[in-house]
Amino acid sequence: MKLNKIFAIALAALTLTACSDDDDVNSAACTVSMQEQTINASEDMVADIYYYVPIQVTGDSNGPIRVTVEVSGTGTTPATENEHYVVTSKTITIPAGEKVGKIEFHPTGDTESNEDRQFVMTIVSAEGAAIGQNKTTVINLLDDDHLLPEAYAKIDGIYTCNGDGEQLTLGIATYPEGDENYLKKAIIYGWEGYQWAQIECTFSYDVATNKVRLNIPVGALVAEGVDFGDIGVCNIFVCGYSSEGLSLGGSISVVSNEDISEFEFQGGIAGGIFDGSASEANGSAFLGYVWFRYLSLNMTKMQ
Repeated sequence: MKLNKIFAIALAALTLTACSDDDDVNSAACTVSMQEQTINASEDMVADIYYYVPIQVTGDSNGPIRVTVEVSGTGTTPATENEHYVVTSKTITIPAGEKVGKIEFHPTGDTESNEDRQFVMTIVSAEGAAIGQNKTTVINLLDDDHLLPEAYAKIDGIYTCNGDGEQLTLGIATYPEGDENYLKKAIIYGWEGYQWAQIECTFSYDVATNKVRLNIPVGALVAEGVDFGDIGVCNIFVCGYSSEGLSLGGSISVVSNEDISEFEFQGGIAGGIFDGSASEANGSAFLGYVWFRYLSLNMTKMQ
């Protein structure tokens, strides 16, 4: 078993710098309008994915523009706010000079097959700008429950992989129908060539993009009780990996192409080696080594 020495592990949380909204609003001639007439979104909440309704600014602003929207159900099967979807904030501030602002929302989802639902988002006020003619966007919440079994079945199999130019083989296993994890979780196995080296991840399918997303929590167990000789019997846990080192926060998304035959890791991944004192990464000591590490990793299903 090969070992890689890592001399630093980054555990600090990202610090965000807040911007002040106390500046005077825009005084130049500007107009705000909805950029899209319609937007499609998956009915079910997809891990780490929020949807955005873009608001376009026409004109050169010299100060911030504050836009407020309202939402309401529409169509034959209207969507209800806070039941079928949640809007993060209905008022946004578009900084001076920016041409697009975004209203963020996410669907809540359910486990039943039903008709696609719709709601409409409308600009109702704008401070520092006039409201243009295109002030509404219709959002279609597309039901994906009847498509989940087919998408879930497609991911099962063996994949040839390229990790930073290195060729390797990994597999994805799904849970059988009737299991509590069916359509919810999957396992990526075969790390360092061992079938028992496995990472459990959550499964989601975005019908709006026809893509599967597997979400790997950082800190997830890869293998336990592995004898590394001089450094002892150890556990391996998932770590985030970048050019700056390792991290133990957040998650790593693995996103498919539209026909669900290829996957791409959206961040670097490493298997950090920890002492065997606990079954969780935050309860044991990092030993300064990794079992594997990839800044980029792509998977292609073998036919």
